[in-house]
Amino acid sequence: MSDLISREATLDIVAGIDWYHVNEKGNLVHGSTNDYVSYMKYKDVIKAIERVTEAVVHCKDCAHWKPCEVKGFEGKRYCEWAGWLVGENAYCVYGEKQEG
Repeated sequence: MSDLISREATLDIVAGIDWYHVNEKGNLVHGSTNDYVSYMKYKDVIKAIERVTEAVVHCKDCAHWKPCEVKGFEGKRYCEWAGWLVGENAYCVYGEKQEG
């Protein structure tokens, strides 16, 4: 289960992002403030999202993603753990990598 996204790891990534805000003169300046809308540098946000999502086990790679044998749902797949149909790119906290 070490591939799950931890709260601490996510907070560490977000804490490392450079924050920006628009000051009273309308200029974009470094730092965050509660008085104005804060902005993050686009590339830093994308990098943070990529680092966090790398650890997710999507259903298509999960040991719990099984073929459905219910009449009318042949060819579909469901989550053995949750008991319902799920798409290949869904994920949850119970995801476990398939062997092999």
